[in-house]
Amino acid sequence: MRYELTDNEWAAVRPFLPNMPRGVPRVNDRRVLNGIFWVLRSGAPWRDLPETFGPYTTCYNRFVRWGKRIRRNGGARDVLAPKGIAIFWGTGDKGIIERLKLGPVGPEEFISYKPTDPAKIALLRSAQHID
Repeated sequence: MRYELTDNEWAAVRPFLPNMPRGVPRVNDRRVLNGIFWVLRSGAPWRDLPETFGPYTTCYNRFVRWGKRIRRNGGARDVLAPKGIAIFWGTGDKGIIERLKLGPVGPEEFISYKPTDPAKIALLRSAQHID
């Protein structure tokens, strides 16, 4: 299916995912991550996530939880920045989100962005959001 991780991509990403049981049996992390990518790449609302990815609430909650943990630890930047992808947090990156005209982003939301315009690439490099 479109936007899903290949086996090689999954093997590279899997070690970076947190693996802390929360009392309820975990839903397949790969399926959830594919669901997160589907929403981010398609631009669709979480409620429109196809059922093949599991409950949209699970994907959304993991996206928020993982995003907070990754952002705090700087791990997302280490993985995404070399590929030219920036990750923004609504509260901490409000100014640059507005400069890039990425639309309304809630205070606790995370968004990813891969610029194609040279001026935007230069802006993100100077702000150390991408390498």
